[in-house]
Parts: sequence; C-alpha cells; structure tokens
Amino acid sequence: MVQFSSQMFVRVSDEEKYGGLLFCQLREKGVFILEGLPCYLTTSHTDEDIDFVINAVKEAVAFSVSVVNSFDVGFVCQHQLRK
Repeated sequence: MVQFSSQMFVRVSDEEKYGGLLFCQLREKGVFILEGLPCYLTTSHTDEDIDFVINAVKEAVAFSVSVVNSFDVGFVCQHQLRK
C-alpha cells in the first residue's frame, strides 16, 4: 500500500460510456456518493456500515452491467429512457 487515509475517491474510467450509472445506483441504495468528489471512512463507521456499502457496490455494479448489456444487445433503446 503506497498511501492510506480516510479520504478516498471512487473513479470510473472515462472510457466507460455509462459509468455514471454506478453513482446513481449507489445513491438509490442509500450510499451518498457523488462522482468526482471525495468519500470518507472514519472510526465512527461500524462494521455494519462497511458491509452495507460493500453490498450496495456489488448490487450497483451488477445492475449497471446488466443495463449496459441491455443496450449492447438492443433490449433497451436510448429514446425509451427519455420518456
């Protein structure tokens, strides 16, 4: 480990066309996180808090991947999302 602190940044590669879905899904699941802004982990966070975030990330990634795959195979058209 090169560095460690209570401040961290979650980044999605600019190459990921729908990468912003991850942040929307995390907020939907109760994890307040904004793209490009820092997150904090402190000693006031419990093991349950950390488990909650880990599970939310797993679910958000799974959802985001399924949406991207739906776009790729044509199940969802972008114009359908604008309605």
